[in-house]
Amino acid sequence: MAAWQALEEDNPTKLEAFLTTYAPYFKDEKPMTDRSEFITDEHLEYLDEIHSVAMINMYGAGINLREEFDLTKKESRTVLSYWMKINR
Repeated sequence: MAAWQALEEDNPTKLEAFLTTYAPYFKDEKPMTDRSEFITDEHLEYLDEIHSVAMINMYGAGINLREEFDLTKKESRTVLSYWMKINR
């Protein structure tokens, strides 16, 4: 059972209050599965490759992306976040 389901069963008013309080913080966020224009298949294949051979801890793969593809720190984090989201 998901946490929100337990909250709903416990007290529907609490769930409504929670959603009313925190929903505005998420309304402008893009879903992580939205692929940014600069993310290429080559980026994703590179991450698949280093993951498959267990070369590094994937949380540190942003550095490898920056070195391999000349990305900014922000771009490499975006690529890595997207890759992690689609590979859950």
